[in-house]
This record gives sequence, C-alpha cells and structure tokens, in this order.
Amino acid sequence: MNRAKGIEKLIELSNLLSEEIKKDKVEIMSIGKVTDIDINKYKQINWIGGYKSIPRNIFENYIESLDYILYLYPSTSYKLTASGAILDAIKLKKPIICLANDYFKYIMQNDIIGYMVNDIHEIAETVKQLIRTPQEKKDYTPQFQELSKKISISHNTDLLKKELLIHQII
Repeated sequence: MNRAKGIEKLIELSNLLSEEIKKDKVEIMSIGKVTDIDINKYKQINWIGGYKSIPRNIFENYIESLDYILYLYPSTSYKLTASGAILDAIKLKKPIICLANDYFKYIMQNDIIGYMVNDIHEIAETVKQLIRTPQEKKDYTPQFQELSKKISISHNTDLLKKELLIHQII
C-alpha cells in the first residue's frame, strides 16, 4: 500500500467509518507492505505486514478472510496498464468495492463483481449500507468465470492478433 494505490483514501475511509470500526461492525485491513506513511499514527486500520513484505500464502489467507476487497486507486490510475491486484479478487472470487477508473470500468462493464463508486464518501456509504442491511452474500460465480476468460492470456492473445490483422501489421 502506498500513495499510488490510495493509502490516503484508506486513511480517509477509516476516519469516515470510525464509529463503525469502534463498534466492531467493520474492520479495515491493509494487507502487505506499506510505504509512504507512519502506520503507527493510524490505529483504526489493521496493518497486516506493516513495513515488511509478507509471503504469498499468508497474503492469500488474509484475502480469503475478507468480505470485500477495496481498490482505492485514483481515477487517473491505470490509463495504459492493468491492475494485477484485481487478479487476486478474481482468483479468490472476492467481491470488490472500488473507485471508478478506466480499468475497473472496462473490467466490470458486463461482469459486475461488487460496487464501483465515484469517491471515498460513496465507499463509506456503501459500507454503511452493507452493515445496515446485511444480506446473504451475493453469488458472483458466473461473473468471476466470465472475467477469468476475459483476462486470460489466450483471450487477450486473440484480441491482439485481431488488432494486428486489422492494422495489417501481421
């Protein structure tokens, strides 16, 4: 977790949900190595790993324990590159709550796997709504299966090949 991945937004979210955190209605975790801030100042966030990297199996065990994965990348992120982090959600079939950006709009245009909102206040309201009206956990299995195909190497190889043929590069 760092500035590019939205660490300031995570801190802001923990402040917006401070009452819910105090009442143990929600827990916010940052899983993995943290840079750019003094984590000791932010006790409302459970910093798994802290300033050190954690082994992949431990990382995945913590991800497995989550109800939702938060993606707080700025809206200007991922204009030309994809988020490898979303692969964790897809692999482990964990729904997400994210800030809208071009990449997440592309990923979730037909296969919604959670909530995409415009700002951190909407994330806080989404979390509060989920706390107020607990529902049976929605089954996103079909969407995760479609997304797995959409991000597969073979699918993207076919797309690239089509583009190269269209532009007469091959």
